[in-house]
Amino acid sequence: MALDEDRILVAATKEHAPRLVGALESLLTSGTASKLVRERAPYAVALAGISASADGAAALTRLAGAEADPERAEAMRRAATLLLEGGANAKLIERLLD
Repeated sequence: MALDEDRILVAATKEHAPRLVGALESLLTSGTASKLVRERAPYAVALAGISASADGAAALTRLAGAEADPERAEAMRRAATLLLEGGANAKLIERLLD
């Protein structure tokens, strides 16, 4: 499964973003995702969260709580904060999570 930035942004319309965030979080927590998908899914969740900030922030916070790498977990928490504050854009999220 490819987690292409352009595809995520197109799919993450206000109408579909909450479901996309949920699907990505489920994929990540299911234990069946490939290593590449596990590495990229928080980034995709944050991108989708631009259109569904509360959902994206909540998912990132949960994912951060389950993340073993403290630096990566902190980056997810920072991205969640950006989403909630309304200051998130694709470039800032990329710097934090990619």
